[in-house]
Amino acid sequence: EPVMVSEAAKAEPKATKRREGPSAPPQFTAKQVADGKKAYESYCAVCHGSTLTNGTFGTPLAGPYFKDKWVGQTVHDFYEKSLTMPPGKEKSLPAKAYVDAVAYILEFNGAKPGAAALPAGGEGLRGMWIE
Repeated sequence: EPVMVSEAAKAEPKATKRREGPSAPPQFTAKQVADGKKAYESYCAVCHGSTLTNGTFGTPLAGPYFKDKWVGQTVHDFYEKSLTMPPGKEKSLPAKAYVDAVAYILEFNGAKPGAAALPAGGEGLRGMWIE
């Protein structure tokens, strides 16, 4: 039997996912975005789709699903999740492909590139937040 959800319950704001600590936007370069687009097309699009939202096998990496899942999370969490791809072959891609694909996905979702490169892992990613 379907569960009915009241309009009031639907309108309630979601609990924030943001953690304690210093916060900074993601740091990555335009070159990482360009290289990440190539990496995404080579390794990720087969499951997540050419538009990041039209995948047959993978979850959307843009749009409402991505925002609901990742806004308020650290770039570290998203980067670590990327390392679990592709399924069954975790961490099988070149390290540069993961970090560049993450930069591409962040830029696709509205983050702006700058002068500082996104590092491939490390504690610095814990202070960067997806917004």
